[in-house]
Amino acid sequence: MNRKEIIIGAMSLALVAVVILWWLEQQDKEKWKQVAKEKDQAAKDQEDYSRQLEINNLRLIQELLKADLALPDIVKKQLLDLITRYEIRNAQIAIEISSVVKLIEVGEFEKGVMAIAKIIENILKEKLQKREELMKTLTKPNGKKKRAVFADYIECAKQVGIFDKAEAHFALGIKEYRNEEAHVVGVKRQLNYNMSSILTGIELILKCDSFSFSAN
Repeated sequence: MNRKEIIIGAMSLALVAVVILWWLEQQDKEKWKQVAKEKDQAAKDQEDYSRQLEINNLRLIQELLKADLALPDIVKKQLLDLITRYEIRNAQIAIEISSVVKLIEVGEFEKGVMAIAKIIENILKEKLQKREELMKTLTKPNGKKKRAVFADYIECAKQVGIFDKAEAHFALGIKEYRNEEAHVVGVKRQLNYNMSSILTGIELILKCDSFSFSAN
């Protein structure tokens, strides 16, 4: 075997080795792609399962509202409309509203109003926490910033046009209601007062969650 044949043979072996390595690398990539795909599918299946549980729970709440609960028809309609509106658009809000329904169902109207106040505060926090108007309100004379509380979000909501003056007043009323319930054990209010607070809270939820800065 001459020198030329040796060189050609060596090059052929090298080429075969490169092809084998490339093939093995492709097989390895395909393997990890399949593993990643299976993981993604498993995560999606779990997410779909959790989502279905939430939907089933919301359906149950809707059926309970249609049943003969001790709720005025207008309250039932407001809550049903609210759950239907948010079960796809914002499932978390729908679930929180369903917790309000459960509290009302067992006669815990005061706790229901407190839960509504929490929903309003959370929506406002999500919309306003990065707004310049809120940052100015929270900045102390020494330049430090205080932690935002419900009243700060309500005031900022009035400044940016989410609430008008009357709505901000009602929101502050619900905030005070929640604060009193949190600090005084066993407070019971008249049913009409509770129902008006619940209806007002529902209207405020609708108002602040539907508000869009891009549209204003």
